[in-house]
Amino acid sequence: MSARVSRIGRGVVALALVGVAARAIAVEETSAGDAERVAKLEAEIAALVQQHASCSSARACRVMPVGFDACGNPRYHVTFGDAPGAWREIYRRALTVTYTEEDTFDAAPRPTDCRAVALPDTTCSDGRCVLVR
Repeated sequence: MSARVSRIGRGVVALALVGVAARAIAVEETSAGDAERVAKLEAEIAALVQQHASCSSARACRVMPVGFDACGNPRYHVTFGDAPGAWREIYRRALTVTYTEEDTFDAAPRPTDCRAVALPDTTCSDGRCVLVR
């Protein structure tokens, strides 16, 4: 009976190891898929920002955080004019990028040297919205 139990135990361990390996492969594939998705969305955000960059005054400029770093801050910010529909289109893509990246950092411990990042100011310069650093 002990030989049979030993074989069953080894079988369970083998199945567990196969499961761990399959999970690691799935995570790598998901990460690669997420990276492609984020790159595509960021290209769309850049195109929309370029399309809606015009302004008549600083009051017409909006700023939006994009992405998620290890500290929970946005990776960067974009600014654009307040053309009808621009905010909604950019926001939807920026939020998807942020949530996707947040899932990447969700299980990892946060660095101990994190600092909050303030929302940058924006202004209208030569008829285009620009971030003020």
